[in-house]
Amino acid sequence: MADPLKLNILIVGAGDRGTLFADVAVNNDAKIVAVADPVEKMRDLIAEEYNIPPEMVFESSEEALNSKL
Repeated sequence: MADPLKLNILIVGAGDRGTLFADVAVNNDAKIVAVADPVEKMRDLIAEEYNIPPEMVFESSEEALNSKL
């Protein structure tokens, strides 16, 4: 469950830029709670790095936003 006292972030796009944004966010006390990327390998890398549960890993931003995060 997301921590209500931290900024909770969905990473859309798990390539170089998304990975950089995730690192910067976490270093500034945010929490990565979900990831969306069409490439399974990329979204799985982010999910593993930030301990994102499988139900918060999506193939598209539309799917993530429709999930009622």
